[in-house]
Amino acid sequence: MMQGALRAGVCLFMLSGSCVLYAQDAVTEEPAAKTAPAKKAAAPKYEMKEVSGFVYDGATKKPLAGVKVQALNNKMYSALTDDNGKYTIRVPKFVDVLFVALQDYNPTQLAIKSNDDQNVYLVSGMNSDFFYDGTSMTNSQSMVVRDPSGLTIEEEIEKGLGGAVRTLNRGGMPAQGAAMFMNGLNSLNSNAMPLVVIDGVIMDMQYDRTTLHQGFLNNVFNIIDPEDIESVEVLKNGTALYGAKGANGVMLINTRRGKSMVTRIKIRAYGGFEQSPETMKVMDGEQYRNYISELIGTIPDRSYLGSSQIEFLNSDPNYYKYAIYHNNTDWQKDLYHDVFTQNYKVSVEGGDDVAMYNLSLGYTQADATAHQNDFNRLNIRFNTDVILFKNFTSGIDLSYARNAYNLRDNGWAENYDNSNISSPNVLGLIQTPFLSKFAFVKVNNNGNITYQPTNKVFAGKYDDGDNPFSFARGYGYDALANPMWILGNGQGDNKNYQEQTQFNLNIAPKYQINKYLTLKDRFSYILNR
Repeated sequence: MMQGALRAGVCLFMLSGSCVLYAQDAVTEEPAAKTAPAKKAAAPKYEMKEVSGFVYDGATKKPLAGVKVQALNNKMYSALTDDNGKYTIRVPKFVDVLFVALQDYNPTQLAIKSNDDQNVYLVSGMNSDFFYDGTSMTNSQSMVVRDPSGLTIEEEIEKGLGGAVRTLNRGGMPAQGAAMFMNGLNSLNSNAMPLVVIDGVIMDMQYDRTTLHQGFLNNVFNIIDPEDIESVEVLKNGTALYGAKGANGVMLINTRRGKSMVTRIKIRAYGGFEQSPETMKVMDGEQYRNYISELIGTIPDRSYLGSSQIEFLNSDPNYYKYAIYHNNTDWQKDLYHDVFTQNYKVSVEGGDDVAMYNLSLGYTQADATAHQNDFNRLNIRFNTDVILFKNFTSGIDLSYARNAYNLRDNGWAENYDNSNISSPNVLGLIQTPFLSKFAFVKVNNNGNITYQPTNKVFAGKYDDGDNPFSFARGYGYDALANPMWILGNGQGDNKNYQEQTQFNLNIAPKYQINKYLTLKDRFSYILNR
């Protein structure tokens, strides 16, 4: 009920906003004055000069189209290069430096020495940006994300920020992420991970949440496609800005926004191949049988039994249960497989003098090397920067993301006092190797009882005397489940499936009162389900 009311409220808010933006003049008896549309502020009138030149690629020496050329630290005077890389810009006579920038290239500053032949060579953006649209240079612990290859941003942070952030991977599940520390692991009882701020909004990272599945932790970062992230900056101590929440450090993440008026369409598809992990060396069937026989000899009320009286120690090939207990199963072999990860991304960037936008759509599919474990994500993001009125601008961002996991218990639990071992990869390490993963069918042929293998149905479904996996109960030990039966039959959306959907509306209005004073705020609405 609450979610329905919230969704209805958002729809009414968006519809009412549309009415305000597109409303016509009120119908009255007296003619009303027409409201002028929003437009960018006019540049002050100065004595002007005209500057022209060409912009080239620093490596290929070929001309670059769509390069933005503007007066340094003054967006009132700007121009774009044509298909031949030529630009012509009119700037005030007192302007002596131009700022030249193009996406995927390092921006640069150009001193105006004449009115023509002011040529520029841009270098591909493989290094950090040394110049920016200003008059000072800064150095901070930050990184720019370019062509990421990971499913979540933690992998890029580990490569880009190095020692500034310590990352510890949580496991082999796709997009499960990593625990991150900026100031060390300073507490065993309370959270020591940083505060995360995305586009000015403090995120709930769910550090204190637990899940029903052993070895799994929900990672909020998997909601965000790394392709949508432009930069990451870290603050070692953010208490001055965020209070006690920032004591463990602050991670500032900015998503991509429209920067060029030239319409750019980017399509990116890439994938990865991962082989199944190497298995651990364990005992084979005969080695385990010898180990069990010695263990039984230490049990007082069972030590008197001979080998022929214990079903799994009876080595007579004519024994009717011989086939059940004389196998050599490598349980780990069938629990893992080679997998492929695929990512698809389409983004469009552009705009004009009034509004800039960046629209992106992405899809990710990744399988885990452990069978019946996978991850997929669908995400849409639309970031805009709009000039609503003179000196009044607003960023309006919309995003939708849905991810889903198919899960099984993974790894060891803290204790098994009140639960059974249900993780297939754990059972693959400790399950009895002389048992078969397939069930045997009892056949009575004129009084001659034999057990025939099915090679189709996994064993261990029924907890009775014919279940070979329950043999340990006769010696005071718990029976271990067949991991292959769990993989084949452990289905159910309410047990082994997790889906997370997030809708985010982020509005950041800003009003420039004068040259030295700016008034701004931020409104954010996030719906999780």
